[in-house]
Amino acid sequence: MKQIVASLTLATFLVFAVGSTAFASPGASVVGTFTIADHGQGGWAGGPLLSNGAVGGGGAFSFSTPQGQVVAKITSGFWSGTLATGQTVTLCANLQQIQGPPGSLPPTLCAPIPVNAGSVNLFGDTFGRVTTTR
Repeated sequence: MKQIVASLTLATFLVFAVGSTAFASPGASVVGTFTIADHGQGGWAGGPLLSNGAVGGGGAFSFSTPQGQVVAKITSGFWSGTLATGQTVTLCANLQQIQGPPGSLPPTLCAPIPVNAGSVNLFGDTFGRVTTTR
């Protein structure tokens, strides 16, 4: 059960964006970047943190559950917090499940990631990084 919960959490982390979709607003500037990579079942996400609190970028993931394969993408996302070394920002994603058992993913998930701390282990085989561009 712990492995399923970890896989669901991983999946949600890895969906901050899919394909080349960007959730940017006109006039917003890039103030940082995020990357998330899983070395287990597989997946990645990454892109800019924008000055208006939106996130952009691309990524994809897929994971197995006892009930079947789950595939999902993000429909939008945002971040909040102080984007400075030693601080932590919270990345949030609104999710759309594409395949798999209904209800395998929550509609929204947020995760804290330290700023300018290099690649940090978020849980299991999943690592994340947030950096400033200034």
